[in-house]
Amino acid sequence: MANVTEKEIITYLKEKIKTIQAEAKKYEDLLNAFSGTSNPTKSAKQTKDNLLDAVLEQAEDVPAATKPGKKKAEAKPAKSKSATKNLEVPAEYTPDLSLSSKIAFALNEIGEGFGQDIAASMAQYEPQTDADKLFKQIASVLSNLKAKGSLTTIKEGRRDKYMLAK
Repeated sequence: MANVTEKEIITYLKEKIKTIQAEAKKYEDLLNAFSGTSNPTKSAKQTKDNLLDAVLEQAEDVPAATKPGKKKAEAKPAKSKSATKNLEVPAEYTPDLSLSSKIAFALNEIGEGFGQDIAASMAQYEPQTDADKLFKQIASVLSNLKAKGSLTTIKEGRRDKYMLAK
């Protein structure tokens, strides 16, 4: 690990302050343009429209992570049609079904849901088994089925909402 000198730290911090001040200036100009107040750093001849145009150009330079708004979650399609293996939904739920078949049955019943929802649906047919215990058993199977393209997911926060692939 390289040794960092005190002088390098001071230089870095000064540069960081300049960067933050420049970004703050962009936001101040944007605020002034929308509120209609005059901006002492711009010439008096510049009109409100020109100021707004200049500020909007500066706002485009702001990284996407700092811009307001949230991207809507979208369903992720299967990787490729040839790799997709659609799950067969069994006619009835029996304890001797594979975990994949049990998951398919539960998802067919509830439509879509998180892993805990699927486990809760399965637990209705297996009263001797706890839904939390079932969730732990099916978590890796859900991931594998998602990777194979057998399940479609929608990302909601950090969790995946599962549905049968069509």
